[in-house]
Amino acid sequence: MFILKTIGGDRLEITGEQYKNITQAKENALLILKSGVSIKKSSIASIIPDNMENRKDQKTGVLYDGMRVFKHFGQWVNAENTETRINPEYYPEVARDCVATEKEYYILKDLTKEEYYKTLIEKDYKERQGSGELNHILKEFVK
Repeated sequence: MFILKTIGGDRLEITGEQYKNITQAKENALLILKSGVSIKKSSIASIIPDNMENRKDQKTGVLYDGMRVFKHFGQWVNAENTETRINPEYYPEVARDCVATEKEYYILKDLTKEEYYKTLIEKDYKERQGSGELNHILKEFVK
């Protein structure tokens, strides 16, 4: 389950399938949720998992291409070969330290690469808002 927050401050519970449909919808689309509520995509402020993991405590994850990874002494490494560190030049989510959790990957895996990164990075940015972190590494993926 996910919590959808609107610009007006309303909160709605949505399913993983609804989340996927919302992320794939066009920017000015009118969405009708299973509960019968209709909402414009442009009026959505954020969507977060109801049991959102804290990125700082995250130890395992899945990269865009499906590679399973885990954090070993502060560095992301291949889960099948701990000698292989993940290169942040090839995996922007590693550079940003916002690797998808298993649950996030399952929801995002059918998106295009650009939509995958845009969704993951926007979600991560909203989680970290207020911490003062700035990162320009992924600008080309968020355009």
